[in-house]
Amino acid sequence: MQSFREQNLAMLLQPGSIQVGLRRSEMTTLTYAAGEIALPRRHVEEWVRIDEVNILILGISDVALNASLRSNRRPGGIARDTALSG
Repeated sequence: MQSFREQNLAMLLQPGSIQVGLRRSEMTTLTYAAGEIALPRRHVEEWVRIDEVNILILGISDVALNASLRSNRRPGGIARDTALSG
């Protein structure tokens, strides 16, 4: 089980797959290319399985995230996509 308190960006350093799900019996496989960035959900306990994939995880504080939102002034804030294009 994994749960993030702060917002994180996760970048795969090599091609690979990750399995995630709210229940162990309902895990979905997500396949990423090297350099792709994922935006994991925060405050949600999820099952995560990572086999032989190197990942860089960068935490972003709420202060920095709010400052970014204020500077962008976009309606609706940040999109909730699983994968972000690099």
